[in-house]
Amino acid sequence: MSNAEITAKLRNVARDVDDLLANISTGKDIAVVLAESREAKNVARAAGMAEDEISAAFQSGLS
Repeated sequence: MSNAEITAKLRNVARDVDDLLANISTGKDIAVVLAESREAKNVARAAGMAEDEISAAFQSGLS
């Protein structure tokens, strides 16, 4: 998975979290969103992305 794909995945997870926090149904259970977040972050770390890059990608998905 490329850094661009990982960044996109982190942004999507952040949007799901943002939607849940805004009490909008995403069709996903909170446990699923959290698992996806952990998975995306682990993939990013394995690809060599720094924590600040991961945080920036995640935060860019938040409104």
